[in-house]
Amino acid sequence: MSDLFLEIAGENYSLSKQFPGIYVQEVGRQGPQMNVNSSEISGVDGVIPGKVSFSPFVFSVQCNLQALDIPDYHLAVKEIYEFIFQREKYYIWSDMMPGIRYAVYPKPFDFNRETDRIALLTLEFIVYKGYAESRGTTLDPLTFEANKWQIGMNIRNSENSAYIFNSNKFRLYNASSENINPLMHHELDIALTAVGNLIINNLTTGDSFQYNKSLKKTDVLLLTGVYPYVNDVRCGKNTNHGVITLAKGWNEFEIKGVTNINVAFNFSFIYR
Repeated sequence: MSDLFLEIAGENYSLSKQFPGIYVQEVGRQGPQMNVNSSEISGVDGVIPGKVSFSPFVFSVQCNLQALDIPDYHLAVKEIYEFIFQREKYYIWSDMMPGIRYAVYPKPFDFNRETDRIALLTLEFIVYKGYAESRGTTLDPLTFEANKWQIGMNIRNSENSAYIFNSNKFRLYNASSENINPLMHHELDIALTAVGNLIINNLTTGDSFQYNKSLKKTDVLLLTGVYPYVNDVRCGKNTNHGVITLAKGWNEFEIKGVTNINVAFNFSFIYR
């Protein structure tokens, strides 16, 4: 037997504990759905491949419902529908892959009734981001005791795998199966305090972010995705509009123009 877990409004639920009559038989996911924006030239063999993007895919859960009697069956159907169909999107994961979650919304489904009190059902969810992500972030302890990680996530459990720094030069490890790119709506937060005129360079990717005003130590600069803030106020007009991305694997950073640095990187690892 397997189990499905749902994170709804910040609370975690086990499907089998929420509904004791539900038995999860099997969980599975559809493979990555690629879009290649290719172009064709008349008289020329083949096509010219363009930029690749990934579409949403389906995560499915096969279940068996065993009610106590006929009224209990109808009550269970009502409660399961109310639980699965939320107005807000949420996350799911299974105990087969407990460290990897999927941002989803549910597809419509019906109960395939076999007897008065037994039914089969297949829950299907659209993974709308087009990728899976780690349940933990880089600011969670990178230990199995944190109950957010698993084997197979490329995690480096060592003192070198730090994501908070106080020096001008450092490197950090992106355990994802691909680059982290806020322009692709990948989540990446960089929070920094320092003194001076800031330039952040990712020497591995060639990305550079520059803040054109002088920072005081009491200022907090936050890059959340593609948007920069200083003390919670948008400050894009005072920057070079640069976006920091992370390559897969090790990334070499250099921070110039400032002293007294404290910087933290917070993101989830993403997987196809």
